[in-house]
Amino acid sequence: MDGMAYAEVVEVLDNMSLEDKNKIPEKVYDFFIEKSSKDYIKHLNKNIALCDQEIREDTKEILAILLTNYWCKTENEKNNLLKLFRANELKYQEELREKYNPDDIFRKRNQKIETKENIIKNEVALVEYKESIFNRIFNKIKKFFHFS
Repeated sequence: MDGMAYAEVVEVLDNMSLEDKNKIPEKVYDFFIEKSSKDYIKHLNKNIALCDQEIREDTKEILAILLTNYWCKTENEKNNLLKLFRANELKYQEELREKYNPDDIFRKRNQKIETKENIIKNEVALVEYKESIFNRIFNKIKKFFHFS
């Protein structure tokens, strides 16, 4: 994690209600402040929902951890959230498997190679060589005088 993500988390926490912010232990909050980048420029808008703003993936991950550990009110709510996270992760892994399946990659590569071979075979054709009239006459004269 980089310092910018920690700084974004601090900015999000500073813009939360005091009740939600107080649910996070002060040690954790101090850790975020300590690790946050000093070069960070605040860019979050209080009037726009957090999901509609551009924040780093690392920030989203930290906020998800904070949500499950500190802001879930009941154990059932926490379990439902964890199930949702697992389902999303399985869906993401399945998309990756479909996109980068090694069997499909090699199959596609073989298809490309076969296609290229077919193109090359079609392009390589015998060209009939015709000797010019002057060369034919010159060769006949050479044969007549036995200059091979």
